Amino acid sequence: VLFSDVFSSDISSGINAEYGGDDLVSEIYFTIADDSAGTYKCTAAQYDDYCPTSQSFDSDDVTLTIIAAEAITNPADATVLEGVDHTFSCVFPDPFGDSVSREIVWSFNGETMLSNGEYYNDDEELVIDGTFSTDDSAASTLTTSLTISGVTSEAAGTYMCTIKWGTIFIRSDEATLTVRGITTGPSVTNAVDGQDVVLTCITSGDTAAEITFHQTDDGSDSAVGSVSTSDDSADGNSVVITTGEVTLSAVDSSSAGSYYCKATWSGDSVMSDGAYLTILKMETDSMDTMGWGVKGNLASVKCVFGALLLKNAEGDAYEDASGEEVYAETSVNWQYQDDNGDWQDASGDGYDVQTTQISTSGLGTSPLKVGPLSDDYNGLNVRCQITYSADTDNNFGGGVITSDSMTVMMASVTSFTVNSDTIITGDTITLTCVATGDSEPDFTFYTMGDEFDSSKYTYVSGPTVTETDDNTFQALYVTTTTQATIPTSGQPAYCQADYGAASGTDEMSQTIISYYNCEDTEITVLGEDPGVTISYTDDDEAGTRTATVSCPANTTDTRYSITDSDSAAESATCDRTTGSYSPSFLATCSEVTKFTGHYIQQKWSFGAYTDRVLCGDGAYGEYTVDVMKTKLTTEEDTCGPYTKIYCLTQGTCTLNEDDTECSWISSTSQLVVTVWVDFNEVLWDRNDRNDMVAKTNGGNVFLWNCDNTYSDEERRRKRALQDDFSSLLNPVSSWNETETYDEIDVEMTVVEDDRSNILSTITILMTAGAVLSMTVLVAAVLLIRKKRRSVTLLDVSDSESETSEQC
Repeated sequence: VLFSDVFSSDISSGINAEYGGDDLVSEIYFTIADDSAGTYKCTAAQYDDYCPTSQSFDSDDVTLTIIAAEAITNPADATVLEGVDHTFSCVFPDPFGDSVSREIVWSFNGETMLSNGEYYNDDEELVIDGTFSTDDSAASTLTTSLTISGVTSEAAGTYMCTIKWGTIFIRSDEATLTVRGITTGPSVTNAVDGQDVVLTCITSGDTAAEITFHQTDDGSDSAVGSVSTSDDSADGNSVVITTGEVTLSAVDSSSAGSYYCKATWSGDSVMSDGAYLTILKMETDSMDTMGWGVKGNLASVKCVFGALLLKNAEGDAYEDASGEEVYAETSVNWQYQDDNGDWQDASGDGYDVQTTQISTSGLGTSPLKVGPLSDDYNGLNVRCQITYSADTDNNFGGGVITSDSMTVMMASVTSFTVNSDTIITGDTITLTCVATGDSEPDFTFYTMGDEFDSSKYTYVSGPTVTETDDNTFQALYVTTTTQATIPTSGQPAYCQADYGAASGTDEMSQTIISYYNCEDTEITVLGEDPGVTISYTDDDEAGTRTATVSCPANTTDTRYSITDSDSAAESATCDRTTGSYSPSFLATCSEVTKFTGHYIQQKWSFGAYTDRVLCGDGAYGEYTVDVMKTKLTTEEDTCGPYTKIYCLTQGTCTLNEDDTECSWISSTSQLVVTVWVDFNEVLWDRNDRNDMVAKTNGGNVFLWNCDNTYSDEERRRKRALQDDFSSLLNPVSSWNETETYDEIDVEMTVVEDDRSNILSTITILMTAGAVLSMTVLVAAVLLIRKKRRSVTLLDVSDSESETSEQC
């Protein structure tokens, strides 16, 4: 095979020839040089036994064109912000135009990108969202472009474009894309209420970035926290990594939300995606501040807390690598507050911690039952502590939260009262029952069975229930008493508060003591009623009613008096405890006896000392009836009976001469003298009447001898002596020491054999004086003897012995 060499250089690569079947194939190969361009052909000469004459023939010409192995325009290095679009462009020579098929290839970090401009990492995650474009409108050149939409930090690296014509290709120089962006933004975080949370942001760029953190993803809010940053610019790396951290201290519900970081280079900024911060806390809206239970039963309180890790505000669950929802591992501890205010573990009798339940909404509920309830538990404060275990695989740091205190409350009847301390039959009373509870109980008032005793009470209204304060309910029941219960020391009444079948009941009793109504008790006067008036006085404090009888008004002719007895009195008192009066009746009014006059009757016993008749049939001389009556009605006579009545001496009465008289009792030798007087004014009192006629200051009637032994003058003197002796027999205080009687020289002596006459005389004196006593009489006589006075006592019982010495 002969070549017509048009090369200026040597063909040094070699020529090969070989048979291929019936054909002889020949090829030449060599290294392309600048002068390798030209037209090539091959000439073949063939001869053999069958064709001894050599024959030759030429191939068609082949034109070899030399193309420079470099791009006309290489893609340029670039520094862009994360999230923006960026375009790389290459310009290649295109000597063939449409005559030769060509292929454009882009590569990222040495790896070929898909023909649609996309690039995926080993995890099949889209890293570069690119598109290709080609422009061959210019002669002999072709422009190819790669546009990356929303450059991410993962798109940072080297880019290169290649044009191929079959096995011939031209590669561009590599262009470096530096992305100023956030390679690692804050992660979805769940934190326990009160704990600290650290958010991290890592950026890459050609220089260190300024990093700030913000709580919402709209960019409108101000930065939160103080960020600490570090970078590796000092290492001389072309890509500078900057790390920023912010600590959110003691997070609470207000801390929840989406957080992002912002990286700024020379005024240009990019923001990370938002990472949601969820606060696991006590769900107080689902918890009660008080746990109620009925006395003797159990009270229940509960803690409700977040248990499911969340990833956004919508409450979607945080999922682990396998796609499973992640729950925090928790433990619950209940405590109660002792009398000193210290918190103690709630364990042992009276405390029952129930198993924690997790709801489908991701909330944990831990119930605590307390009881059986008594006053010791009422008002007890309890709380729960939730301990969360850390879970670093799911970006959860754990922690402890403590609930607010919850109060155990005993639902019970706290008071049951009656509106009056003193209930009188017929009164309308109001019973007030107060009960506590988380809701209004059903109130029932009863004395027997489930209702009030209708034989003793009449229903009026109720129960009427009002809520007087939070969780305090007051029920009023109004009834009228119809029968006294004091005989049985009262009747128990009950108020029952029913909190429902699942909770139970509580009740309290109150003894209702109703007293008798004395207004309903009648009292009458004992005996005939002359028209009395009965008045009543009530003593509410003592609970008594006093009835008092009043007589008709006195007139000039009629007066009334009241005489008490065992069964009747002027006043009677009814006691509410008995309902009866004591005494049982009121005394009636009786007309008072009026005294217009009176008489004095005296008997003079003469016994064996006379056989004479005085003032009777057979009397003679001075002792006839007519003469004796005359002597009784005059003060001028000097012998015979002498009338000395007190009211006559005082001028308050007059002698009734018609009725004044005397008589003689022959069988007993007694002279009976009856003297009548008429009072100047009517007297209504018996004692006043007696004083009128028989007052101590004077005797009543005296007798003296009417024989002719004495002259009238001597009789008058003896009469005066008797008057004086009468005064001596009155109380000792009437003695007058200045009185002297020279002619009296006979000393009193007691004659034994005249004892009966002496006693008779004493009897007369006592009858006449009325108020004299034996003691006074003896005292007077002894006083006479002590004063050495001598008194002559006329013998008024024996007319034959006028001069006898007698006492």
